[in-house]
Amino acid sequence: MGFVLRHAPVDAAIRIVNVSSGAAVRGFGGVMAYCASKAALRMIGMVAAAELDEPPAGVPSRDAAILSYGPGPVDTAMQANAVAQRVEDFPWVRVFREFEAGGMVVTPDRPAAEIVDFLESDGQPRFTEKRLKQ
Repeated sequence: MGFVLRHAPVDAAIRIVNVSSGAAVRGFGGVMAYCASKAALRMIGMVAAAELDEPPAGVPSRDAAILSYGPGPVDTAMQANAVAQRVEDFPWVRVFREFEAGGMVVTPDRPAAEIVDFLESDGQPRFTEKRLKQ
């Protein structure tokens, strides 16, 4: 994010999407690194947005917006791997199995469409958190 914000042409509209997760705001046992990285990505987006709101003297304001997007459970290899785990190895496997049993797992085209809408939009706040519309 920092590289793009520093090196993109000043007049370029910048839209950054960070794919988030419930793990960014809630700890899940067995996936420490995943939760920590999602929480860090969320915070980096917030900090980058704050820096955009207060550019240093002599630095022009940019047309830039950052989205922290939580698609929820998506039919991906990660989802398939999660449901295939043993409860003894991954206590949260039950949650992932409940997502599938409850019909909550969506195809990737649904979150992709919402992400494209953001990328093509104007007038967004510097930082937005959004979850997939159900």
